[in-house]
Formats: sequence, structure tokens, C-alpha cells
Amino acid sequence: MKLDFDRLCIVLALSLAFVSAQAIAKDDDDPVLMAQLVRIKQQCEQQHAQNKKREQELEAAKANASLPPQKMQEVEQKIQTLKAANAKTDVFLAQPLPTTKQARESYLRQASGEIATTREFESTVAKDLRLDPASRVEAVLSKLGQAEDFKTKFGAFDVQEHPYNPDPNAPVVQGPNTHFFGLAGQLPPSAVPTNQVSGAYAPTTVDKAAELSKEEHGVGGGILLKGKAVGLDTVSSVKYDGSVNALVLNGDLVYFVKIPPWSLATMCREIVADRNALLGVSETMTEGLVFGDHPEIYKYSDLADELMLADKFLGDVVFAHPKGWTQGYIFPTTQPTEARIKSEMLVHFEFNNFQFTKNDGQLSVVSSSLEIRMMPVSKAASTTGQMLPNYNAMKKGWAPPDAFITNADILADRRAGRGMDYFRREPLIEDVLAYGEAAAILRSIKDSRPDLLNALADQIETGETR
Repeated sequence: MKLDFDRLCIVLALSLAFVSAQAIAKDDDDPVLMAQLVRIKQQCEQQHAQNKKREQELEAAKANASLPPQKMQEVEQKIQTLKAANAKTDVFLAQPLPTTKQARESYLRQASGEIATTREFESTVAKDLRLDPASRVEAVLSKLGQAEDFKTKFGAFDVQEHPYNPDPNAPVVQGPNTHFFGLAGQLPPSAVPTNQVSGAYAPTTVDKAAELSKEEHGVGGGILLKGKAVGLDTVSSVKYDGSVNALVLNGDLVYFVKIPPWSLATMCREIVADRNALLGVSETMTEGLVFGDHPEIYKYSDLADELMLADKFLGDVVFAHPKGWTQGYIFPTTQPTEARIKSEMLVHFEFNNFQFTKNDGQLSVVSSSLEIRMMPVSKAASTTGQMLPNYNAMKKGWAPPDAFITNADILADRRAGRGMDYFRREPLIEDVLAYGEAAAILRSIKDSRPDLLNALADQIETGETR
């Protein structure tokens, strides 16, 4: 996020309106994304057909099973539940795909979520019938608990009720429950290691500013997702299981994806196309900045939209705009403090260092980091339209207002229940972390075999394995 002293009132009053009207309203103008969503529906239909076939296999196996009467009754009840769920999905998928991006994504979230839940119940029935797992994913699922344990995560918390509301004075109110996409958000708590997010404010030296400017093709503040998956070995193969939104790495290791498949496919194409595998946006200028060599790949995606909104939210905490989104927000400790701005500057939020662990065939994130930096910016722009650090000001000892550093420490506080441990209860911020860990895995895949990423994107969209 950038804070421009000369245009402070105009930018802060209209930034959200610009983001909503320009960066978000154009979603339906992107034919590539709209076509991608059509292919994802076809993938849902294929996965649903597989679920129905599996239902028939389970019913046939039940007829030949030797189980105690009470257990047989339980299995029969579960199979009837599967039939009802599949019948409901039949009716849902028979509906035509909506015409707008937002409506299509909502439709596909519901369809894919129901398919994933049905698949997990099928895995439980197969376990009851003592059948061998039908796939590596099902083998991992069978170790994660009973179907009744798979509940949607809830985390009711302060959150903007209408995140696209152009009114900067809109109050922050109790919002919808935290949720993840598909099965990954329904795993038993024991199956999902806690991602410990460490935060830190870091002063920006001239050398560091130059390094960031080179890596990011200029600077723009905002949110950047960086780094590879620490703890993941060389990847020689990857397959996508659309029925539970999961990746199978090297034929053995299962990672349950926490973001929608269309976002994962888009992320694959951006990471493989960009020389530095950049993913990030900044809430600046009328349409915001989207980082990378080919920002058009994800400019109008869920990924860009959510990062833009998260940049607005986190930037409001640091800059303490009195009428911003955080007006009335409940903070873990002290309220952010305003300060007088004496020069054009930006704040840079970098999510990085995603550490993973392997347990019973499942790959899960266990820790990551948030680094917050501020720097002055020049009035001159880079060749790609991004801003450049004001090196002269930095050499003269430039420093952000003390109040902004104190505000950044509110986000970076490492004590339990504070810092990111607190703010990640926001669905928006938890989504950013989910995007970050998926991106880290994709970068590791690119580092091993770049050709796998476009093939993975094709597989997600078509359901075909090359």
C-alpha cells in the first residue's frame, strides 16, 4: 500500500471505490477467466460422475460384506446419505452456469464443496467395509477420522460485512463464518497442523530497497507472496484430484488445497510465466498494481481481488486512517495511532518462509512469516509503471513516523493471541495465508520441473492427466 501526502484525502476517500469499480467490476470482461470457469464446471461434472460410480461400487460391496447387524445398518444409512447427496448434486449441476464471474465462482464453490464432502463420506464407507483405498488420496483420507468429524471451520469474528462497499465510512460489523474451500476446510483439527505465523517490522536499507526493486520490477508496496515450500523434496510428478481438491506429489504425498481450483490453475500459469514467480498486488492508483511480467494472467482473478482487499485492510492498520475499514475494529491491544505524513511512502507486506511437514502421507504447512517494511518512493515510475524507491531520501536518513512503526508492531506482535495469531481470524487474512502456502508449493514444483505447472493447470481445468 502507498500513502501519498499530496493526494492523501482523494486517495483515501476514493481508493476503495476505484478498486471496486475498476479492478473488480471488469471481472466479466476477461474471456480467458470466464472460459476457465466453464472448464472447471466440466471438471465438476466428471468428478461427480466418478462419485456416483463409487457409490454403486460401495453398494455392491455391501451386499457381499460380512458385518455385525448394527454395523451393517450404519453402513446402509451412510449409503442412503450418499445417494441423497449425489441426487442433490445431480439437480444442482443440471442448472446452467451463471453469466457473471462472481455468480459462476459461487456456483462452482458450492458444487465442488458438495463433491468433496461426498467423496470423504465414500472414503468412510469404504473403510467400514474394509475395502482397500481406491487411490492414494483415499488412503490418506482414511487416516483422518470419521465422516462426522469433518466439519466446516468456524471463526466468527469482526470482518467487513460487505467487502466491496465503496463507502470508506461503512462500519465494521460481525461477518460470515470463516471457511476454507472444499475438503481442506473440513478436515478434523487433529489433521491440520497449526500454521504459526511470525511477524516482524524491518527497517529498509538502501541495499534492501534496491534488491526489492530489482526483484519486483519496481516497487508498489502492497502484499507479496514469496518463497518456496521449505521441507518439500524435489518434485518429479504431480496429479490433481478434483474430487477433494488435492495434489498428489511424486505419487505418494497428498496436499489438500485450501484455495479454489480456478485460482490454483491461474497461479500455476502466473508462476511459470514470471521470471521471479511473483504474486502480489498493491492498492495504489485507480486500478491498483498487479506484480509480474504478465500481470494480465491474474489481474481479474479471485487471487488479485482478495490480495487487494487484504492490502487495504492491513494498510489501514499501519496508516491508521480514521475513517477507513478499521473504524470501530476491535484490536488485540492498543488502537493504531495516526501520524502526519511528510513525504510519499509505501508499506510492503511480504508473506514468506512457508515451512511444511509430512505426516502419514499428508503434506501440511506448519509455519510462515510476515515481514513489514516501509520506504519513501520517488515521483518517477519504473518502465512497467511501478514506483521506485527514493534513494536520496533514504541516504539522508529517512524514517517513517514512529506511530506507523508502532502500528506495524500491532500486526507483527509474536505473543500468543496477538499479531497475526489474532488477525488471521479474519477470513480475508486466512485466505492470504492459504494462497501463500499454495504458491510456495507451486514454486518448488517449478524449481524441480517447470513443465509440470502448465500441465497441472490443464489437468485442473479439464480433468485429463497427460
